[in-house]
Amino acid sequence: MRFVLIFLTSSIALSPANLSEVLAPLESKYKAKIGVAALKFGSQDFLFHRETEFFKMSSTVKLPIAVTLLHKSSIGEIDLDELVEVRPDHLLPGSGKLQYFAGHPGLSISLRNLLEPMLIISESTASDVVLEKLGGADAVSEFLETSGITNIHINRTFAEIFMDARGYSEIPPQRERSLNWWNSEWAKLSKSREFRLAQSDAYHGDDRDTTTPKAMLSLLLALREHSILPKNEFGYLFQIMQNCETGDHRIRKGLPRSYVVSNKTGTWNNLQYEYMGDVGYFKVGDDTILFAVFVETKLPSDWKKGLYSEPIFPEVARYLKQYYFPVVEKKP
Repeated sequence: MRFVLIFLTSSIALSPANLSEVLAPLESKYKAKIGVAALKFGSQDFLFHRETEFFKMSSTVKLPIAVTLLHKSSIGEIDLDELVEVRPDHLLPGSGKLQYFAGHPGLSISLRNLLEPMLIISESTASDVVLEKLGGADAVSEFLETSGITNIHINRTFAEIFMDARGYSEIPPQRERSLNWWNSEWAKLSKSREFRLAQSDAYHGDDRDTTTPKAMLSLLLALREHSILPKNEFGYLFQIMQNCETGDHRIRKGLPRSYVVSNKTGTWNNLQYEYMGDVGYFKVGDDTILFAVFVETKLPSDWKKGLYSEPIFPEVARYLKQYYFPVVEKKP
């Protein structure tokens, strides 16, 4: 990526058009499609690249789900301190921790204590329990649309996404599922590489649960303007996202440590393709930059483990930093 760093540290005046010049070699190197939408709050200074193309949201979808929950709390329809049951059949594979507490019946936890890990460690079980409380994916989509936010397509729970992406053919009723069931069924299915390749292609062509960078930026802007959430609720959301534990190697990595970053990431890897996202804000003094970055990559056939295209995100961050906060060279 030396060519990018040379460009970013050169004396060339940056402009919105230059963003595509910077991203083109990255897209070629990683066989990736990169979507970017960014804005300096209080201005019309947008940066766009593939901003109207659709990308899989992966776990960035947890942000609009969280926003809907906080909205319902702000108007008194939901109490964040209400206890809800988390059953063993709610448990999903993934990055969460609820599996250590909900392996047996009898766990009740507040919606607030589901909201926070949903955003901080991307707890998918928590997300599905919250979504169930909200009335399902359609309820979140309806709230967004009535708030003027379009092109954020929320169609399924994470349980349904796992089923569709992995090709589970015989799905027992929810009350009969468990984390052991998910894992044992996947162990059977994953023995056939041909089956996994076919499912990978099928998921890649599925246009559900997708968004555009521009649409996600619209949500971020509505939040920052307090038009979709009151100021206090937005402040609470911003604080939670500051503690995001899954974004250390994304936009945050390309920014000075003194910047305040509040973000939500998303990741999905399914043998042939990798889908990643990072959406949120970074603050420098009184200035706030809103960003939505998505990457879709065709993985090399010999790629074994790890996140292949994650180094793209710090490069985008460095560009955003230098574009919005250029270093002015002092004349001798």
